[in-house]
Amino acid sequence: MSLRGLVLMKNRKAKFKKFNPRHTHIKWKGGLYVVDPECVAPIDENDIVTGSEIIWFEGNPSPIGPEGIEDKSGDFLGELVVKNTLDQTSVGPRLDIGQFMDLFSNIGKMNWVYILMAGAIIYGLIVGWLEGGIT
Repeated sequence: MSLRGLVLMKNRKAKFKKFNPRHTHIKWKGGLYVVDPECVAPIDENDIVTGSEIIWFEGNPSPIGPEGIEDKSGDFLGELVVKNTLDQTSVGPRLDIGQFMDLFSNIGKMNWVYILMAGAIIYGLIVGWLEGGIT
């Protein structure tokens, strides 16, 4: 079931937006609008409830409730900042060196003397070729 949001615009028009009622906020036209469960009202048509809606004024994140507009956006935004910070910092490092080293796990089982000797020979050939010593 979706929740209908009604935004009363500054030009005296109304815009409707449907969204998931489980969301704690919605983003619309670059703004963030708080979804307060206390401000959700039923849509009553001919004494039959056909859904629910919430109403905002454009530019005001707090919805219109039964007592008028109560500004709860500061508490909501504070909780949202804490939640986003915890989500971003609990993920771990962006570059996981452990997975990178797993690619080279077979190299650790090889004899390093042969690897260094082959590297020295290849290095000598490249330097000699660049200096023009090898024809």
